[in-house]
Amino acid sequence: MEKDLKNKIEDIYELSPMQQGMLFHTLYEEGSDAYFEQFCYDLEGDLNPELFEKAWNDIVNRHGVLRTSFQWKGISKPVQVVNRSVSLTWVNLSWADIPEADIENEFLKFIKNDRTRSFSMEQAPLMRCALIRINESNFKFVWSFHHILMDGWSYPVIQKEVFDIYGSLLKNEQINLPQPVSYKQFIVWLNKTDKNTAKIFWENELSGFSSPTPMTYSKNESDGEVKDIEIKFDEKLTADLNSFVRDNKLTMNSVFQGIWALILSKYRNETDVLFGGTVSGRNPQLQGIESMVGLFINTLPVRIKIDYDKNIKTWLKELQTKQIERDQFAYSSLVDIQEWSEIPRGTQLFENILVFENYPVDKSLEEGVAGIKIKNLKAFERTNFPLTVLIAPGKELSVHIAYDTSKFTEVFINKILTNFKSLVSQIIKDPESGLSGLTLLSEEERNKILFEWNDTAADVDIKCMHEMFSDAVRKYPDRTALESGDQKYTYKELDEISNRLANKLIKEGITPGDFIGICLIRSAEMIISLLGILKSGAAYVPVDPSFPEDRIKYLLEDSGVKILITSGDIALNFESDSRKIFLIDKNFSSLLNESEDAPVTGVTPSDLLYIIYTSGSTGKPKGVLMMHKSLSNLLNWQMRSHRFEEGYRVLQFTTLSFDVSFQEIFSTWISGGTLVMLTEAERKDLSQIVTILKQKNIQRIFLPFVALQGISEISMSSGIKDLPLKEVITAGEQIRITPALLYFFNNLKDFTFSNHYGPSEAHVVTSYTFGNDTSSWPNHPPIGKPIFNNRIYILDNNLQPVPAGVTGDLYIGGISLVRGYLNRDELTNEKFIDDPFLKGERIYRTGDLAGYLENGDIEFLGRADNQIKLRGYRIELGEIENVISEFGGIKNVSVTAKEFISGDKRLFAYIVTDNGNKIDKETLIKFLKSKIPDYMIPQDFIFINEMPLTGTGKVDLKSLPEPDLTSGGAASYTEPKDQLELQLVNIWEKVLGIKKIGVNDNFFELGGHSLLAVRVFGYIEKLTGKKLALSTLFNSPTIAQLAAILKDEGWKPNWKSLVAVKPGGSKLPFYCVPPAGGTALHFQDMVKYIPDDQPFYILEALGLDGKEKPHDDIKVMAEHNIKEIRTLQPEGPYLLGGRCFGGRVVFEMAQQLVRQNQQVALLAIFDTWPPFTEKPKDYIPPKRDVKHYITRSYHHIKSGEFTKVAKNYASYRYSKLQWKIKNKLEYIFSNKLDREYKNIMLMHFKTQDKYVAQKYPGKITLIECATFKEELRDKWRHLAEGGFESYVVPDTDHITIVKEPMLKFFAEKLNFVLEKTHREINSAVSGNKKSAV
Repeated sequence: MEKDLKNKIEDIYELSPMQQGMLFHTLYEEGSDAYFEQFCYDLEGDLNPELFEKAWNDIVNRHGVLRTSFQWKGISKPVQVVNRSVSLTWVNLSWADIPEADIENEFLKFIKNDRTRSFSMEQAPLMRCALIRINESNFKFVWSFHHILMDGWSYPVIQKEVFDIYGSLLKNEQINLPQPVSYKQFIVWLNKTDKNTAKIFWENELSGFSSPTPMTYSKNESDGEVKDIEIKFDEKLTADLNSFVRDNKLTMNSVFQGIWALILSKYRNETDVLFGGTVSGRNPQLQGIESMVGLFINTLPVRIKIDYDKNIKTWLKELQTKQIERDQFAYSSLVDIQEWSEIPRGTQLFENILVFENYPVDKSLEEGVAGIKIKNLKAFERTNFPLTVLIAPGKELSVHIAYDTSKFTEVFINKILTNFKSLVSQIIKDPESGLSGLTLLSEEERNKILFEWNDTAADVDIKCMHEMFSDAVRKYPDRTALESGDQKYTYKELDEISNRLANKLIKEGITPGDFIGICLIRSAEMIISLLGILKSGAAYVPVDPSFPEDRIKYLLEDSGVKILITSGDIALNFESDSRKIFLIDKNFSSLLNESEDAPVTGVTPSDLLYIIYTSGSTGKPKGVLMMHKSLSNLLNWQMRSHRFEEGYRVLQFTTLSFDVSFQEIFSTWISGGTLVMLTEAERKDLSQIVTILKQKNIQRIFLPFVALQGISEISMSSGIKDLPLKEVITAGEQIRITPALLYFFNNLKDFTFSNHYGPSEAHVVTSYTFGNDTSSWPNHPPIGKPIFNNRIYILDNNLQPVPAGVTGDLYIGGISLVRGYLNRDELTNEKFIDDPFLKGERIYRTGDLAGYLENGDIEFLGRADNQIKLRGYRIELGEIENVISEFGGIKNVSVTAKEFISGDKRLFAYIVTDNGNKIDKETLIKFLKSKIPDYMIPQDFIFINEMPLTGTGKVDLKSLPEPDLTSGGAASYTEPKDQLELQLVNIWEKVLGIKKIGVNDNFFELGGHSLLAVRVFGYIEKLTGKKLALSTLFNSPTIAQLAAILKDEGWKPNWKSLVAVKPGGSKLPFYCVPPAGGTALHFQDMVKYIPDDQPFYILEALGLDGKEKPHDDIKVMAEHNIKEIRTLQPEGPYLLGGRCFGGRVVFEMAQQLVRQNQQVALLAIFDTWPPFTEKPKDYIPPKRDVKHYITRSYHHIKSGEFTKVAKNYASYRYSKLQWKIKNKLEYIFSNKLDREYKNIMLMHFKTQDKYVAQKYPGKITLIECATFKEELRDKWRHLAEGGFESYVVPDTDHITIVKEPMLKFFAEKLNFVLEKTHREINSAVSGNKKSAV
């Protein structure tokens, strides 16, 4: 058979780096069309199908790569096997009867179906052909093959040779083609390349880069398949590009690498990008390389830094220089490069590739060969990447993109193609200009985004806020303007009392532009104070009395308030303060002495309205200087753009420290409504708020999302359906549409629901209004479009607008902008910059991330400072929160990143569930795995009863409970819990070359990579018979996870005797054979004395289950046991032990293992008589019946011992009869298994007497009882040629040595022997390593 195999195989050799990668990805995505190549073309002319097929077969016979298959299972590294001959799969079809109009559709069906038939990598040839006759002179040809065989350069070589051979066959002439050079020569050359120099280059090249640069996903919801779209440059643009390349001495490849880097940079908002780029790999050092057929190309990481300060031409030349340098190491394996890089194992080096096709083209094939013309040549090829960009030169250069539809939409890909064309045009037009001026947008798109979507100019009546209130007073004098508990004020009353306070403040020295603090609890006095301050010409500074003392002190000192309005109980905190304190409660009645006429202050809309303090990056709050005109514009927009009804009753929910409070208060008054105050206690109790909404007939509310969600849940749980609300406005944080929210709005009769967005530096600047059909609401609603007289820009780092669908920084411009920050000129200048598109205007960088939707709505994508980098990946925590919130039963979620002492950063999700219901973590994780990458899935999910909130209604991250980080420092070792896990540990240790692998250790973190994964799964398939997709390891990279999957797949142990008494532990397993009867129960009491890290297995005898036939020969038994332990541990060294009968069995096992060239590190014999060393002679015992004793009685009488002998005889006969009766009764009344056990035990007794031992070449260790005889010990010593040692357990015999209390001392001897053996093994391994060095 071996000779037969050699005759079939021509050669065996290693794989090239690219072949290794393709093999891995083919196995990883088994059944997919990854690296499936398909060439289709029409043949016109008088074609001879038989000769054409023969020409292709001759080509297969000519080139070894076309007869190559691949093997990887159960071997140390994959190899390619060149078969001497193969049968090319060839299909001849006739479509002569199919109507011409249907041919193309039929052909498309055919080639699509052909792509679904993947190749078996173990079976050559990995190619097939189909010839379809359309009519006598028209054919369609399909050539399908696996890319692992050859690259694009090889295709025209093959095609030319096929038609050369066909032409000679047609003429019946002999053809003399040059002898092809074997692909093996390339492999040999590769193995001689300088790895050390390559290592130094790639370490430097990728230094500091820890993650690939994926293209931003456009979140398509369709099932994943690969689609292709292309764009062609017209002849003029192509010619201009060729001229540009030629004139500047550039290569087309380096230009397009630069363009792709720019696109990635702008879509990802990064200036250091990494993607894959193909190189030909055909080193001119190899003779005949041009005509060689095989896979020479390689895909290498291309790292490009975009310095936007440089000009285009200089930068492109630098890229070309880098490319030339990189090409010197084009032979490098991606596995090696990843090893040399800082990109984590298990992470692809790149997620998209750029392929530049520069293959030689034989024009004669297009013009016609042997009377045949080739037309309509089309190629189909697939990679394993979600996005592949292919550049094909020609009269009309084409850019072709193959993309995964589960990640990208067609609209998005078309945009990228347009970006290529736009950037090429800009680069050609002005190569001396700076990179910073390049934009992805066409002029039309740029105008739409910058100007059309910002066309918000509106003629509004800008006034001061107190003037707008005065207008309302004149319009609605007798309406109720304010309700606070039992207090009610009409517009006229509120106007008069606030005028009196304003006049009082002026008397106290207040002038326009001064600041007055308000530190009051929620009350009518608080509202009156606010209005009085504005009428006095001052700006108000809200100071929440619940703030910490230090913060209050800072606000007062930083703002320099001239007067602080507060109450008597709060004023105690300000006794040491030197500023004026006005106690509104004590002085309220005295206001009646002041004039009720409005003072004339001369304040204009450009003067300050308030100073609200927000958190600062330095830890100190910063004061925002808001002007009257900004808020006047907002209120005008609100009145004119909303369905903003007059006379609504509005709940005053937010604190004065939150800018929404202003909108609550003044939008109510300018529309003639009633402001209904909440007490602080009511505000904190959402259930009370729901009651108040109904009791006080509240028609409009302004709530942050968390509070809105809260009252929605209360409404749903209480079944409330008849709330009087007509308008709901939410702001302050990202809104999510939840089941509770849908319930809430579905039970409002007629409503308007709006989502407002705006930072404190501008208040509301965008709005999105929901339709009344809740089923159409998006899960993560946008923030809408800009309001009157405001502009929104979404820009990249160079202040260039980004296209729709691309994340950028959100900037605000227009009337809503505040003046700046109080006493923080440097910060003001940093945050408020010149508008790059409108001269003389300012814009504010919000620090928020956003993107445009196709209709111009803006999508809020979180904070830039909430974007973290985890294991090299940029992660937006808000995106994870959004996905988690889509899982049913979740009320609220907040995701945070926590850092361990080791520096390892991990994600944690804090979750509040609906009604406190439990959520299964595993189900949640499975859901998340279907939505987001593994690196975005939180380390743990912490369920809490309530989400802590700040005073402004946002999640209070500082108050979230700390997760338990104690287990995250160093990875703790977890031992295998069963035989399967131990088998997998052994496989990993063999493949990875390291010891003590825990079942929760990550394969990639241990140094595993794609090629090692192929080996691991090859061993697993060989061991278990289960074929898992390679992708399983990426999704489940631990032994525990793999074992669970194998069990789910129906794995069953493939052994019959092996019992895992104690499978856990990091050391080599110890296998033990019990005494006659063969049950593992014999050692059950000993397990507790075995160390935790020592795996302990028993080899039970066959037949104990009453099904298997027991062994009746020690050699057969030993052979069976060896097969069992080698399923668990394929290679030595082995540790063996056995007691009594089992001692003889393990002795024979050791003999057989040595003959199999396996190392036996320990052969431990427990109190066992040595076996025979030669076959004993047949022995017939003398007959001792009654006659014998009568005959012998004379001698006993004479000696005087007759009485004694008679008694002994009678006792012996009685005892024997008693023993027989007892055993017979036990046997009769025992169950079937007990009888089997007794039969097996008796069989073992007989079996051991037939066994004859040979001398053992290794060492024997004897652990014996105190009564063990010297001659027995000597016999064991005589059998051991490799050494002998013995250990005595004092005060024991053959029975008590394994019984308590002496069992403990026996175990101590055994543990000493085991530990000693482990040390000897480790010492030998260390010595071998030193010798190797």
